[in-house]
Amino acid sequence: MKRPNIVLENIQPDNFIASASYECMTEVQLGLLAVKKGDAEPVRNFAHHLILDYDKTSSDIARIATRKKLRVPDSLDEEHRNIVEQLRRRAAGILILPTPAEWWTVNSGQSPCSSAVSGSRIRRFPPWRAGH
Repeated sequence: MKRPNIVLENIQPDNFIASASYECMTEVQLGLLAVKKGDAEPVRNFAHHLILDYDKTSSDIARIATRKKLRVPDSLDEEHRNIVEQLRRRAAGILILPTPAEWWTVNSGQSPCSSAVSGSRIRRFPPWRAGH
């Protein structure tokens, strides 16, 4: 799903609150993932600060929304859930591979030679190999 091009001068307050809330909740979820899966202490520290900053921003948005009697989403929408899930899978070393027919179509009829492409679409790789 492509994000709409939002002109800030024209954005409605309820749309702004929802968009800002989704972005903050997403960043918190990604920060938690980085704290859990980060392989370097500076990455985990940065993620921790990210979580604190976006959590505070979420609280500020909720406080403003309450004063303005606007609804604040309590969970991620589909687009943002997908972003978090994709990165969770990548961190876990799970790749969604194309079926041989999909691979064939994308690669202009070249033969799907790789054994990793055949069979099941889901393959588990060690995290350091995911995405390579």
